[in-house]
Amino acid sequence: MAQCANCGTTIVFGGVQQDGQRYCKAKCAEKAAARAALMPVSDADVSAVAAAIANGPCPKCGASARVDVYQSFEVLSVLVITTWSTKTHLACRTCARKQQALSLMKCMLLGWWGFPFGLIITPFYITKNIAALMEGERETPTTSLHFAAREALQSGAMSGASPVEDVPSFWPEAPVPLPPVAPVLATTGYCGHCGNALPMGARFCGTCGTALA
Repeated sequence: MAQCANCGTTIVFGGVQQDGQRYCKAKCAEKAAARAALMPVSDADVSAVAAAIANGPCPKCGASARVDVYQSFEVLSVLVITTWSTKTHLACRTCARKQQALSLMKCMLLGWWGFPFGLIITPFYITKNIAALMEGERETPTTSLHFAAREALQSGAMSGASPVEDVPSFWPEAPVPLPPVAPVLATTGYCGHCGNALPMGARFCGTCGTALA
């Protein structure tokens, strides 16, 4: 089954085609088009902000732990009406597992009561939640986290806010904003805060997330 290029929702039927991408609904296609029109940012900056987010703290519980974008899957059925969705969570692995366990329980309790799609989709989403629960902690930022970092950078560039503070507006759940990083002048290609070597054109340190003057 295809996935929405904007929100990651599994597309069982229908969807919207735009610019070679498939979206679950017109609203997601509009969000993707609006995001593409935002100010471009460099891959080096995206990687640096993604690393800063990944290094924590968790925006849900505040713990000092690895953070990434995780998904859970829900089905709700009533008679002939069945709805299904993909939930996105920017969180540490522990908080993500709690959300995935909650979504699994919702599927098991509320997914079966629609005909015919409740009976078809619920086993599939239960399996997806179990697979998501079994996944371990991620050691490096995923593509989804880089996607979130790019959105945060673009939003920050347009508004003048710190991109690490800005939470991407397209996530279904808005997490607690991350703390800002203090600007520190880098010298001779190295971060003045942690000493990490900096790629050409970077505006943020890929190790500690410090903004570079």
